Amino acid sequence: MGASTVLLCGVVLIHVFASQTDAQRPRSPWKTLSGDAPRVISRGGFSGLFPDSSLDAYNFALQTSVADAILWCDVQLTKDGAGICFPDLNMSNASTIEVVYPKGQKTYPVNGVPTQGWFTVDFSLKDLNKVYLIRGILSRSDRFDGNGYTISTVQTVNIELRPRGLWLNVQHDAFYAQNNLSMSNFLISASKNVSIDYISSPEVNFFTKIAGRFGHNGPIFVFRFLEKETFERTTNRSYGSILSNLTFVKTFASGILVPKSYVLPLDDKQYLLPSTSLVQDAHKAGLEVFVSGFANDVDIAHDYSYDPVSEYLSFVDNGNFSVDGVLSDFPISASASVECFSHLRRNATKQGIDFLVISKNGASGDYPGCTDLAYDKAIRDGAGVIDCSVQMSRDGKPFCSHSIDLSNITNIAQTSFAQRSTHVPEISSNDGIYTFSLTWSEIQSLIPAISNPYRNAMYLRQKQGLNMVKAVLDTLTETAYSTRITTTKVMIQSTDSSVLVEFRNQSKYETVYKVEKTISDISDSAIEEIKEFASAVVITKVSVFPTFYGFVTGQTNVVERLQKSQLPVYVELFQNEFVSQPYDFFSDATVEINSYVTGAGVNGTITEFPFTAARYRRNKCLGSKETLPYMAPVQPGGLLEVVSPASLPPAEAPNPVFTDADVPGYDHYKQCSQTFLCGNQGGLLYPFWTPDRETCGYPGFKLNCSQGFAELTVSSVKFRILNANYTSRNIRLARSDYIDNICPSDPLNGPFYQNALQLANDTNLLTMLYDCQDLSSIIYSSEAYNYVTDFQCKEGVKNNNYCVVINSSSSLFNGRDGIDYMKENCTDYVSMPFSGSNLHTLDSNNLKKTLEQGFELQLKQDCSMCLESKGACGYDQAFNRFVCYCDDGTHGDTCSSGKTSQGSLVNAIGKVSGSVAGVVMFLVLLSLFLCYLWKRETRQRQQNLKSLIPLKHYSYAQVKRITKSFAEVVGRGGFGIVYRGTLPDGRMVAVKVLKDSKGNGKSRRLIEDEISNEEHELAKKMALVGLWCIQSSPLDRPPMNRVVEMMEGSLDALEVPPRPVLQIPIAPLQEPSTLSRDISVYTEE
Repeated sequence: MGASTVLLCGVVLIHVFASQTDAQRPRSPWKTLSGDAPRVISRGGFSGLFPDSSLDAYNFALQTSVADAILWCDVQLTKDGAGICFPDLNMSNASTIEVVYPKGQKTYPVNGVPTQGWFTVDFSLKDLNKVYLIRGILSRSDRFDGNGYTISTVQTVNIELRPRGLWLNVQHDAFYAQNNLSMSNFLISASKNVSIDYISSPEVNFFTKIAGRFGHNGPIFVFRFLEKETFERTTNRSYGSILSNLTFVKTFASGILVPKSYVLPLDDKQYLLPSTSLVQDAHKAGLEVFVSGFANDVDIAHDYSYDPVSEYLSFVDNGNFSVDGVLSDFPISASASVECFSHLRRNATKQGIDFLVISKNGASGDYPGCTDLAYDKAIRDGAGVIDCSVQMSRDGKPFCSHSIDLSNITNIAQTSFAQRSTHVPEISSNDGIYTFSLTWSEIQSLIPAISNPYRNAMYLRQKQGLNMVKAVLDTLTETAYSTRITTTKVMIQSTDSSVLVEFRNQSKYETVYKVEKTISDISDSAIEEIKEFASAVVITKVSVFPTFYGFVTGQTNVVERLQKSQLPVYVELFQNEFVSQPYDFFSDATVEINSYVTGAGVNGTITEFPFTAARYRRNKCLGSKETLPYMAPVQPGGLLEVVSPASLPPAEAPNPVFTDADVPGYDHYKQCSQTFLCGNQGGLLYPFWTPDRETCGYPGFKLNCSQGFAELTVSSVKFRILNANYTSRNIRLARSDYIDNICPSDPLNGPFYQNALQLANDTNLLTMLYDCQDLSSIIYSSEAYNYVTDFQCKEGVKNNNYCVVINSSSSLFNGRDGIDYMKENCTDYVSMPFSGSNLHTLDSNNLKKTLEQGFELQLKQDCSMCLESKGACGYDQAFNRFVCYCDDGTHGDTCSSGKTSQGSLVNAIGKVSGSVAGVVMFLVLLSLFLCYLWKRETRQRQQNLKSLIPLKHYSYAQVKRITKSFAEVVGRGGFGIVYRGTLPDGRMVAVKVLKDSKGNGKSRRLIEDEISNEEHELAKKMALVGLWCIQSSPLDRPPMNRVVEMMEGSLDALEVPPRPVLQIPIAPLQEPSTLSRDISVYTEE
């Protein structure tokens, strides 16, 4: 006990424990019975944090409360008549007595109810010296249970702590009397050495026993009310009945202690009902009113927005009455409420410290974020900055929404729009219903629900054709922000530096960069990078005060370093719910805000509850000359030092340092555009990377250069880079274990996912089958003969090993039974890609050479287009997506290449604009020139489409010959019958004969000589849309709603896809049926 208490006293948990002065507190217009400020009573000390009634709990309560705070002790009697402070007469819930005395359980009647447990009347004070105090409420931290807190007597609490006020609560006097112990005798004896200020009890008979025995200056008697339906055993009346006769209570008590619901009742949904007249009635009867049940870590009325200070103020300063005292497990919150936040008005001036209160999507803790209700409340609550996370609708309307996925924030899943769900890997790995899939009017029809600014700006521009930056700037111009008609400040926040660069180049708004990662420090070079495009920074709370298992471990210097570079720091996200806060902040959002503002010196808080932060700015204690203990910032890591090391798990690794490599933009282009050397391979770029180039490579393509080669591991299989040519965009790899060896000791069969590289068109699949049964009779009697060869792993050792080649002309490719059967009859098999042009003959010598030459891959379209636009390929680790870094500091899917031509056009206009005639002439010439360009582009487009989609027309007679007079039916569909046919060159075709849509569905509609222009255009459109749907990159494939739009639109509005392919290449290609079963190396993940 002593060591723990000394440790607590030695570790300063609050920066400044201001001296408790004896000066009289300034009188205020309190509506208490005495006119003085309400009393703060700490139940069992600071029992919301430390074990109830421990010396540390009492000591900490005195250190963090008002000077005249009262310590509450639930008095229990031991077998030998000692009075101890313990929360209940049954000790099983808040001590280790079950462990120390496992056979000490008994049953006693308590208030007429048989109760099992370990009771104080069965143990002497000496017996209890072996028992330690632990938490009594399971939802609270158990980290202090191992500190060995002993049970203290009333006298020990008085001697050790010398409190300014002591309140003894006697809950079960009748029980002790039944067991031949006198609580009244103990109290009379103790009062000779202990100053007792208040005595409370729920038993009327107890007050009869002690009446007149303490003298004229004795303690104040307070009658404690239990639940209204409960009966007081002495009078046999319910407490609700006694409440109606306060004159009777006044005959034996000077005050009453009631639950909160006696004063401010709640409905069944936890909302406040109108207050009762109890306080006024009690004051008229000459009774003080004390209220119990205050705790920061329990659910309170929804009206308080999870803010304990708001709850306290509703009892002590609601304009109609003030209770005379509050009984709290967290006396620091009660003290601050009474001393700092009482009698404040909304127009009260800010006290001393100035910082920005930034709402998170409005008052999103109270209403669905980004709604009028949330924004209106944030403004009324005093938010200094109203934020708007900008999203874009399908028709280009910018609006506020805290998520681009409407399924997270609205009822869209229950509407007809649910079918518009799409998969956008740049945004999320899961499907979503995105804002750009609905028009603004459709979005307005949805119902919002409680659930990053500009995060998706580059995707919206590149893929959806929506320019968010322009839309936002246009909207700000329309609302007079850009013309300075309004004095309201505009701040643009983004995690994307390219967005901030564009805003800074096009406007004078303040740009704010958000660091999403949790960091422990930030480098000077990173700060300099940020200053290039931002004038302020947003960081997470944990980047200021790192935490470990719910405790603050210390304070970083991130805020200090940024502010030294003239970058204001705003911190997010502040929430009032106590579960969002470390234990160090005592489940009080005000304590947390105070620690960040006055302790860490942040410039602003981003909060879902702006009222709490705005009220904090006005609190009277900020203007105090001395730092008051209940308004002092916590000492980072101080509380953790009080926890027994045995109660903590092993320490975690520190958070990373934020370096310039983490800042997207400028240095990324410089780094990722420079080639690097690994082993024997030089000139390497994306998707490969080494530990110092992580942002320049794709995850999983990290290289190992230690063996003199450039090797990477994919699906546990090692591959060696043989050649990388970024001019031709070709890269050649080979399996390391098959170089100079066709029989590795432990062959692994792992896929090669085509996330960043795609296999070349001439790639085939080679399957090595080991230790098989003799399959020669099957192989050499079938058409598979030309595609299978056997080989030996060791000379002189006869094993049945086979190598199988699968390509589009292999019989094994078209008929799967053969290869599956072979696999089932072999011990091991390995499938791997190889370049088909390398394998001229199937023999073991050529096989070995083929495997050593590996297979060829090509850069995917995203990186190829980036390189073509003079960008540098990289990968955004935060958003898990490919990114193209540009030399101007921006990044996206590609880099813009039209700046020079735009500038020359502007210069030309400037030169011609010397006279009105010059302007007119220029416009005429420009119009003619643009008309010529449009016509030329149209002709060129028609030629491109004609070459891209070569339609062959057949007459009815030709179709009849092709199908042999429609002799063989191969299928029937909803629109007609399909016949087998053979073209003159021998190719097999399927011919569908459409039903007559105007007839009865039975007559055939055949092409006699020519199809109409409308049908000709429709065929081209279908082919063009089909080409879009089979693009090699999933990013280029349109979602279904876009396909419908393309089919419903005009042919001229359709663009030619980036990789149109109609003809089958000369080299064989794998077909989908093979890729999905056997060659997972070719599938897109």
